[in-house]
Amino acid sequence: RRGGARLLASGGRPAREHVRLVGELTGARFEDRFVTPAGERLLPRVQRAVLDADPHAARASDVAPEAGAGSLGFWACPGIRREVETVAEGIWAAVERSPDLRFHEIAVLLPSAARDAYLPHIASVFAEAQAIPHHVVDLPLAQERRLLELALRLVELPLGGLRRPELLAVLTHPCLAVPGERGTPETRDAWVGLTERLGVFHGVSAEDHAGTYLEGGPARVHWDQAVRRVVLGAFLGDGEGDDARVGVGGEALLPEPAPSEALAPAYALLVRSLTADVRFARDARLSGAAWARFFARLFEVHLRARDEREDAVRRRCLALAEDLAAEDLHAPDARPLGYVTVASLLRDRLAELRGRRGEALADGVFVGTLAPMRAFPFRRVFVLGLGEGQFPVADRPDPLDLRLARRRLGDVRPSERDALVLLETLLATRDALTLSWVARDALTGDAVAPSPLVETLLDVLERDFGAPREALLARFPLRRHATRARALAPAQLEAAARQLE
Repeated sequence: RRGGARLLASGGRPAREHVRLVGELTGARFEDRFVTPAGERLLPRVQRAVLDADPHAARASDVAPEAGAGSLGFWACPGIRREVETVAEGIWAAVERSPDLRFHEIAVLLPSAARDAYLPHIASVFAEAQAIPHHVVDLPLAQERRLLELALRLVELPLGGLRRPELLAVLTHPCLAVPGERGTPETRDAWVGLTERLGVFHGVSAEDHAGTYLEGGPARVHWDQAVRRVVLGAFLGDGEGDDARVGVGGEALLPEPAPSEALAPAYALLVRSLTADVRFARDARLSGAAWARFFARLFEVHLRARDEREDAVRRRCLALAEDLAAEDLHAPDARPLGYVTVASLLRDRLAELRGRRGEALADGVFVGTLAPMRAFPFRRVFVLGLGEGQFPVADRPDPLDLRLARRRLGDVRPSERDALVLLETLLATRDALTLSWVARDALTGDAVAPSPLVETLLDVLERDFGAPREALLARFPLRRHATRARALAPAQLEAAARQLE
């Protein structure tokens, strides 16, 4: 196997089997609608070789990776930040070299496992590099949107013991809808102090203390007594000593007024509402449709969007809650579901939500993760984080995975998925593709090789396309200013040093 056939063999099997399965299931007939890439630069010749399974092993004519002029480049960088800085320089170089190239035609792609390590550097470096316009997709919404954080806390509230930190985290959240629009930071701070004076520690009511050392004792550390004391304080004012206690429901409670009359009703209403939801959810066994209505109402009442973006997140949370009605379709015997089951489903779906800032192919440089079947036809593409041991991800044996016993058509291992997305990116890029990685270990300084997939591509380009590895590979110094200094002649360096004196 040579050229394109080797690349297809290394990464094309999942797509090939997918097409075969679709054909078998639907009886579809396929017509060749592929457009043969034009041009004699290295990238379109590789794409033609994959399309035609023909290497076309003529000598490569464009291999200037360091200047960013080559259509295929490989960058070895000393660290993550330096790698991102190099990509930022490459973006500006590409825009200056091609006046018709727009930022929305450029993509920066990352392996999923490297996303959290790279995104902070991309945000800061792009801002410093003359504010490169860009938008990020596939962000975990819990990291970007406080409103989703509150939605997750509401779902998890009945799963705990309703301890003081758990409920205060909801009461003091900036996205909580507070009656009377009194959800200011001062109000939330006052509620924290009020809760401490009330002596609340955990539990909805005295029933939660049954079977513990608190049962039948004088201690009143649950939320039910807290609400009653606040309400009594709003009507009767402050009181001291046993004479000030008021008998309510067989208990002698000491009134505790809020710092201001306006804070007491909202505090009592929110605590009563949240604890009632917790009490109901713990014991309920409902259909999926009934749970969908419960969570939709919970989100509608308690989630407050502060801007248009948070309103979009709120609508997505409501949509996920309403989707729980579909769980009835998976239970033919219509057995009711307990809260733990539906809360686990909803929590996982909320945690998997991804956000975006901007729209693909519209708002600046596209920054996202490598994903199967999502190879947009960007003109200029940079793929970062392709170091050995980082990409592709390792195939971890799982004794519960039946695919290990006997593989069936369409089974895809994680390493095969990563090989496919890299091949798709190679074929979808229109003008130029750059693959980069961190070539030095951050702790030991030892050299780090590129991904085996990158090594395979380099080997194919050298053996079957006549593109020397060293001509394609660029190594960058640790400091950004050293790149320009290395390109200058000694006389130019001396002249530049004199200008700095």
